[in-house]
Amino acid sequence: MIKSHWTTTDKIKVLIDTNKYFTKEAWGGILNKTINSAKVEVMFYTNKYEGYKLIKDAQVMFSFGDNNYYNKSKLELQYYGISQPDNSTNSAANVYYAKGISSSSVAEYCLAYALIALNNFGKYFRYQHQNKWQQEIKSSESSTLSGKSIGVLGLGNNGRKIAEIFRKLGCQVYGYDIMNDAEKDVDVFCGCIGEFLESSDIVICSVNLTQDTQNLFNKDSFLKMKENAILINVSRGGVINESDLYLVLKNKGIAGAVLDVTVNEPLSRYSKLWSLDNLIITPHISGNINKYSSEVMEDFAGKLNQFIDTYV
Repeated sequence: MIKSHWTTTDKIKVLIDTNKYFTKEAWGGILNKTINSAKVEVMFYTNKYEGYKLIKDAQVMFSFGDNNYYNKSKLELQYYGISQPDNSTNSAANVYYAKGISSSSVAEYCLAYALIALNNFGKYFRYQHQNKWQQEIKSSESSTLSGKSIGVLGLGNNGRKIAEIFRKLGCQVYGYDIMNDAEKDVDVFCGCIGEFLESSDIVICSVNLTQDTQNLFNKDSFLKMKENAILINVSRGGVINESDLYLVLKNKGIAGAVLDVTVNEPLSRYSKLWSLDNLIITPHISGNINKYSSEVMEDFAGKLNQFIDTYV
């Protein structure tokens, strides 16, 4: 049973979000060996209602998303167990993210699914389940990464790692980001989104969800892309207008897409997106942050220890 109120007045109050991977028991194993319990009181929560009751008196918080619905006036340290929350307006003095922890995993996912989409391997997976052996002659031009231009939208930790893995394969990597200091991470840094979309054979989306990126990919964006282009989204579902994506894929306006994220997760079994042969859908597994859970918890514990040492 998770407690719903603080029991001490003289200790640093630490509030921690939990889920099936970051459990109370797992947290206990990490914190008990690293944190001086005489100086802190730790409380866990599993839903927004529990968090709402506890956050008003907390100095430290670990969570998986932004908490704009909370009164955060007393928070002095906020640690996000994700790369960065969406639409964050955090006022805590010390804000940390689990940045870069799964960047290699995300990059390798993009490489694997770029090859799957280019070669239409999804069709062969279906053939296997139909006990069907059918060889086909494929165009070498369309099925290999050699000579392809890879567009990476968003050059943060994940985007830079994605660019790195494709550059090592000899691909021409185009980049677009609002931060100009990312130019060194790509072969061609585009000055506008239109130039970026028109130049890329494979567009990989790795941006945060903000007011500027909400529905960034819509019918107008798709018109700028090549007809043989492939779109891969490993950022946030809201970056893509799913109705417009359905229509452009159904009408073969672009060759295909790979979605590891959707607007609503899990994606409804009744969604029209499931019916598309040129769309691959995976259940938000590219970063697979859960397999790095102990590393994230240990990193938070380290940041918490530093805060305890300096807390007055």
